[in-house]
Amino acid sequence: ALAALRRVRKEMRQAEGELVRLLEREMAKLESHHQVSDLSVTMRNGRWVIPMRREARGYVGGIVHDSSGTGATIFVEPPAAVEFGNRVRELEIEEQREVERVLMPEGRVMIAGFNPASLWGWRQNAGRIRQRLGLGGRPYLPSAGELIGAGRVRDWLHLLGFEVERARFGLWRPPLRSELGLSRLAWAESVGARGWPSLGAVYLIEAVKRVRGMRLVGLARRRRLSTQAVPAAVTQRQALCPTPRETETLEQD
Repeated sequence: ALAALRRVRKEMRQAEGELVRLLEREMAKLESHHQVSDLSVTMRNGRWVIPMRREARGYVGGIVHDSSGTGATIFVEPPAAVEFGNRVRELEIEEQREVERVLMPEGRVMIAGFNPASLWGWRQNAGRIRQRLGLGGRPYLPSAGELIGAGRVRDWLHLLGFEVERARFGLWRPPLRSELGLSRLAWAESVGARGWPSLGAVYLIEAVKRVRGMRLVGLARRRRLSTQAVPAAVTQRQALCPTPRETETLEQD
C-alpha cells in the first residue's frame, strides 16, 4: 500500500509539472495586448489557469474559472489543458483513497498547512485581490493553490472516518520578508500563543483512523421476541394437561 501511495504521489507531481509547462507555453502564445502585467500560472477553484485580458477570451477559448474585481482580467483554463487538469484531479482523489487505505485502524495522520485566518493568510489574500484588480503584484506565499483552513480539514477528516485528537497552531509573527524584522519580533510568539492561539500562521492536525463496531439490532430483536414467546407455549401446555385432582374427579365420574 505504501508503494502504491508513493507511485500516486510521484505521478501527481509529474502531471502537475507537465500541466504547468503546458500552460506556460499557452501563455507565451498570447499577443502582447492580451497579456497582463503579472503573467504567471496560478490556481483558481482547484484548477490551474493563466491570467489574460478579457478581450483574449474569444481567441483562446477554454473555461473561465475566475475574474478580477474590475472584470478586466480573467483566469482561463485553455482547452489543451483541460484533460491534463482532469488527470491531476483524478490523481488527487486517488491519493486520498490510498492514504485512507494505507492507514490501519488506529493509524495516525499528520496534516500541516497555512492558516487563512492569520496575518500571513490576510497578506496572501491581499496579494490575490491586487491581482484581480489588475494592480499587479504577487501573493506573499507560494501560489500553488488556495489556503485551506483547519476547520475544513477537520470536516474532511471526519467524513473519511478519522477522529481529530489535537490541533496546534504556531508562528504568530507578522509576515515580513526581512530576517532582521522577524528576529526582532520573536516576542510575538509567546504573546500570540497566550492571547490568540488559533490565529497562528501554520497549523498541525493529528488524527486517528477509527473503526466503529457493529451492533446487530435485527438479530437481537428476534432473540427477544423468541424469548418472550416461550412462557406462552408453556402456559398453554399446562392448561391442556389436567392436574392430579382433576384426574381423580374424572375417574369418579
